[in-house]
Amino acid sequence: MEVAGLPISPSQRGKLISAGYTTISSLTSLSPHHLARDLNIPEEEAVQILGAAASHNSRLDTSDGGHSIVNGAQTAWDMFREEQSSLRITTSCADFDNILGGGINCKEVTEIGGVPGIGKTQLGIQLAVNVQIPMGLGGLGGKAVYIDTEGSFMVERATQIAEASISDMLEYNNHLAKQIRVCQVKFKPADILENIFYFRVCSYTEQMALINHLEKFISDHKDVKIVIVDSVTFHFRQDFEDLALRTRLLNGMALKLMNLAKTFNVAVVIFNQVTTKLTEGSFQLALALGDSWSHSCTNRIILYWNEDERNAYIDKSPSLRSASAPFSVTGKGIRNTATTNYATCLLPPTVEVLPHGWSTPPEDWIKINCDVKVGGESMCIVALARNQVGMVLWGATNFLNFTDLLIGEVAVCQLALETATVRKTCNFAAHNVARWAYTQNILGIVEPSAIPNTILCNNCEPRRRVHSTRPVRASAVETLDKTTETSLVEKSVNTIRFLAIDAVEKANSGHPGLPMGCAPMGHILYDEVMRYNPKNPYWFNRDRFVLSAGHGCMLQYALLHLAGYDSVLEEDLKSFRQWGSRTPGHPENFETPGIEVTTGPLGQGIANAVGLALAEKHLAARYNKPDSEIVDHYTYCILGDGCQMEGIANEACSLAGHWGLGKLIAFYDDNHISIDGDTDIAFTESVDKRFEGLGWHIIWVKNGNTGYDEIRAAIKEAKAVTDKPTLIKVTTTIGYGSPNKSNSYSVHGSALGAKEVDATRKNLGWPFEPFHVPEDVKQHWSRHTPEGAALEAEWSAKFAEYEKKYSEEAAELKSIISGELPAGWEKALPTYTPESPADATRNLSQQNLNALAKVLPGLLGGSADLASSNMTLLKMFGDFQKDTPEERNVRFGVREHGMGAICNGIALHSPGLIPYCATFFVFTDYMRGAMRISALCEAGVIYVMTHDSIGLGEDADGNETAGAYKVAVLNRKRPSILALSRQKLPQLPGTSIEGVEKGGYTISDNSSGNKPDVILIGTGSELEIAAKAAEELRKEGKAVRVVSFVSWELFEEQSDSYKESVLPASVTARVSIEAGSTFGWHKIVGSGGKAIGIDHFGASAPAPKIYQEFGITAEAVVAAAKSLL
Repeated sequence: MEVAGLPISPSQRGKLISAGYTTISSLTSLSPHHLARDLNIPEEEAVQILGAAASHNSRLDTSDGGHSIVNGAQTAWDMFREEQSSLRITTSCADFDNILGGGINCKEVTEIGGVPGIGKTQLGIQLAVNVQIPMGLGGLGGKAVYIDTEGSFMVERATQIAEASISDMLEYNNHLAKQIRVCQVKFKPADILENIFYFRVCSYTEQMALINHLEKFISDHKDVKIVIVDSVTFHFRQDFEDLALRTRLLNGMALKLMNLAKTFNVAVVIFNQVTTKLTEGSFQLALALGDSWSHSCTNRIILYWNEDERNAYIDKSPSLRSASAPFSVTGKGIRNTATTNYATCLLPPTVEVLPHGWSTPPEDWIKINCDVKVGGESMCIVALARNQVGMVLWGATNFLNFTDLLIGEVAVCQLALETATVRKTCNFAAHNVARWAYTQNILGIVEPSAIPNTILCNNCEPRRRVHSTRPVRASAVETLDKTTETSLVEKSVNTIRFLAIDAVEKANSGHPGLPMGCAPMGHILYDEVMRYNPKNPYWFNRDRFVLSAGHGCMLQYALLHLAGYDSVLEEDLKSFRQWGSRTPGHPENFETPGIEVTTGPLGQGIANAVGLALAEKHLAARYNKPDSEIVDHYTYCILGDGCQMEGIANEACSLAGHWGLGKLIAFYDDNHISIDGDTDIAFTESVDKRFEGLGWHIIWVKNGNTGYDEIRAAIKEAKAVTDKPTLIKVTTTIGYGSPNKSNSYSVHGSALGAKEVDATRKNLGWPFEPFHVPEDVKQHWSRHTPEGAALEAEWSAKFAEYEKKYSEEAAELKSIISGELPAGWEKALPTYTPESPADATRNLSQQNLNALAKVLPGLLGGSADLASSNMTLLKMFGDFQKDTPEERNVRFGVREHGMGAICNGIALHSPGLIPYCATFFVFTDYMRGAMRISALCEAGVIYVMTHDSIGLGEDADGNETAGAYKVAVLNRKRPSILALSRQKLPQLPGTSIEGVEKGGYTISDNSSGNKPDVILIGTGSELEIAAKAAEELRKEGKAVRVVSFVSWELFEEQSDSYKESVLPASVTARVSIEAGSTFGWHKIVGSGGKAIGIDHFGASAPAPKIYQEFGITAEAVVAAAKSLL
């Protein structure tokens, strides 16, 4: 009994059904607490619902017409005979039908799954047509219910299959003698389409509701003989976060489908997606949702590729043996293959499972399957049409038992031959009947060459393949038996795919899966959407593209090559991942012009893209005028599942939504595959909902493989949304086109292998040699060179007009574009004397930042929620926010890693943008990945780090702080870390801005002839300790040199003579002092010196006490120096 019959409110009934409680019996064992939890209702309301269910159950009569349920028992023999006599629907492939025992069985749930492109939807449409064929020709003369969850059903394809089926029926039926014709064929394609009840469902709740409604629908439409769900898992894999609820709902739905099959004697076919699982040390294809779900299905079939041939495999069945059969997808639908070895199929399973052997007529079968009075003859005709070989052989050998015989065994065998010949298909039954006849010498055939294998196979349908998608889309409706004629777009997309495949194959290393899956969106972006000039990759107003999933870099290299960038020529593609090439294994902006940022560590790229988009919005707000939008470009990014899992991506995308970066459009390559397998093993969250919560606009392109118009429409919609960034979730198939590796982890990070490359070429109809770009594709893409030059020229003319009207703003913007610093900018840096008051270098840093902000128009930045502690506020500017993007104080919040990567993007947007970011020095561990990429990609970010655990400060005083800023500003292709003190430090004599630029310099020396007794080397705040120790040693008559060591790297870059002047080789008595690790200092002090530092964790106490306990004091330095003398 359905819950719809309970005397409760509609709202309560809806909640029950949504939670998977569709029948009253499903409520019987529940407690009020559990029901309240599942329905999110008060327990009092749950008690009311359970009371109504219990009351309703008590009124139900436990008998039905005087017969209790136990009186409905069957014997196993009854069940066997019922199964053998059940109706079946042909698949239109004899081999496929054979392993199924004659076709898709009624009263059963058949689950069919397979890799993308294998033909699941093709088979579903074929069955929806075949069920309408008259019974004598392999159908049931019924109608179909088609539930489409993926939007993959295609009317055009259904029409093609219907037309082919009608043609086959006419050929077959007209060939038979009038007295044994099975039926009159009066179908038209429109009639067949009218008999398919199509339901499009867009969520799992709609799917559940529809399946609950099917019982009534089929009761009203009793001629429905098949229910097809394509696919059953789509919404349950896409939408679910609560896996326990998902399991309950699926089990309830499976039970409903099983009852429908039994109650109405219909076939239920559900299509499923596949995943991989580890079995006996290797990964095997497995249907999604696991083994518990599989118990709900009578038969389980997996479709797979065996080299270049489609195959069906019986994975689970109570009555069918595990077996495989080849099939093909042609322009007419599902058909036999041309290469089936029929000689090995003489005794198929159907022969062995006949209930009474071959000696007794199966009268029940005849009554059910034959609509004419003639028994054996009609049985043979029906069995022949349905490819049931055992029945045909039985009829041929037992005809003499019938008194109303019209034709004999010779005629039946001849009929089998002629029927197969006329239909021009490899009819499995016909082949086997003929072979049996040959073995019996019924037809007098003596030459093996006369066997129908040879005769018929030469007339078979040519095998063609279309690679369908997830979900299936328009490519599948093409006429498959025509010579492949792809459109220019498809040809261009396949060019991109095969350039990637060939490069990875030649290198025997790389990641082909992403380029193969993302080629359509890459093509549309570079060929139709983005504005750029291939001959000037650094044109300021170009659109920026970031491949956050950098392992798929061959996608971008192929696009740059086609677009005409000189940085990626054919020889560069051929030298992919080789020493000295311009096509390294991950995109690197310093190696390959046209690459905007260096990506590889997942999540970094999308965070860089946020920085690029921030820069565009900031500059546009500062320099655009009502009559001139001089800054106007988009930032596009492709990121994958791995990027989505990384915390840095969430940090950056949270800020992008907060800032309303409307010109940031990110494409999420939603392919559900990670290195370890399906992402379901570790990543089941709703990305859509998360990004919606982050303030992004969300668009879902369900067919990223061939849905070009969907992608175009999504970009158009994204550009119309100007107040927030857009995430376009593009569902793709990783390794699209690879027959055996697509949609699996194996295509992610390794070459396909020569055999699979060949299979992929055949699959996608690509006859060209490796690295070949077809002439029409080359010609099509060649327009980007003149178009790009024209775009830049148009912008340059526009800027020239802008410069005339707004000279001051134009001068500032030009300096940002070029990176040229204003003349005399360094004079703005403050200077300090020993008489200046002691102060913390973080305070001195703020003085320097504010002084620089007045003269450097490209300086902007902020702190990870520590601006008041890091002292990084620019006092003359406000906060960069969604509605005030012209301001220069950037509030990053507590997002250190995202902050660093965003600043990388800002720095790489324009040479004259100088971003800085700040936090406590210890938190550099939270942002180390971004800092490493800063160095690698030559991003001149200034990292302002304060508050080390024991008060370390790298700059000794105000002069060194100013000098550090000067070095950082000048080094636009190198990041800089300014480690600043919390504690106040005196202004020391001898410090200088110029000295800081050298990395290390002498601040005091009482020796003569460059021969001090000892050299004391202080760094940052420890320079004060070195100076005090020197005073004590000098009182004892020692010649002491004090060296301020600001940066090892800068010092190493100086000339040998300069280094010798600071650290003469003859002086081995050296002591270094740093309130941090001694790592690295032994290179400076040498084997004859000592390094004073801390090679353990710090402690919590007042700073003077910690310095005393850890031996970071002038007294400790004096003692160390004396021990060396």
